Amino acid sequence: MLQPWILFSILSALAYFGHDLVLKQVAGKVDSVLASMLLNFAAFSSLLLYSLLMQAADWKKFSWISIESGLIFGAGICLAMASVFFVNIFSNGGYLSLAIPFMYVLIILLGVLFGVMLYRESLNLGQYLGVLFIIIGIILITGQTPVV
Repeated sequence: MLQPWILFSILSALAYFGHDLVLKQVAGKVDSVLASMLLNFAAFSSLLLYSLLMQAADWKKFSWISIESGLIFGAGICLAMASVFFVNIFSNGGYLSLAIPFMYVLIILLGVLFGVMLYRESLNLGQYLGVLFIIIGIILITGQTPVV
């Protein structure tokens, strides 16, 4: 049976791919900051509506003035800036087939690095080899066409 985290990983990847595909389509036609503002406004609005429809009881339990709320706000700033940078990838000639794998391998490397070093997560040899093969694959993919 498919574990829930794997299902959510697949759904997340599909959602992010839809995001990536749309931003590739509008890049160069819309200012990157404006595109990011619209993107994040749409995300906020849809999440707010969803939360209201689901009557988010957790909102009442959440401490709005806390380290966690500050970290979440900081993550939102990171997401907003990532959106601006992402649109700029395509506005500056980035190929969808090269930019996305290149960017996500960097996320994988950072995730592994911080998972092992900061959170003391352990990986086995097979998992380290998997990361190595991902890196090799990205080198092969991005080496075929000059990355602009």
